[in-house]
Amino acid sequence: MKVLNESIHLKLEEKVNLQDLKIYYMDNDGGNPMVSTVHPEVYKTLSKVLHYFKDTYGIVPEKVSIPKMHRSFEIWSKVLVSSGLRPITVEMTGRVGEANLWLEILKWFIPG
Repeated sequence: MKVLNESIHLKLEEKVNLQDLKIYYMDNDGGNPMVSTVHPEVYKTLSKVLHYFKDTYGIVPEKVSIPKMHRSFEIWSKVLVSSGLRPITVEMTGRVGEANLWLEILKWFIPG
């Protein structure tokens, strides 16, 4: 902890000029077929937030595409498994109970 105390001096009490912010965003994960698409309401809300920063502070948000972001779920799930933390089936339920993984996979392939 001493190393952190000496090298990091956060200035949390100082005001931030929001006009100095740079905003980068992604509106999807790059197309992983095993991940649900972004809900239209999320797109709508993201658009509102981006327009707010542009109209209020003159910030032009920049859309980015991070290479291999479509593999983020795979990376996350492997880290989760190797860390010894909660299983993915618990995370899928928002940590309320446990999902039946095979049933969820079956639902993925059967529309409706």
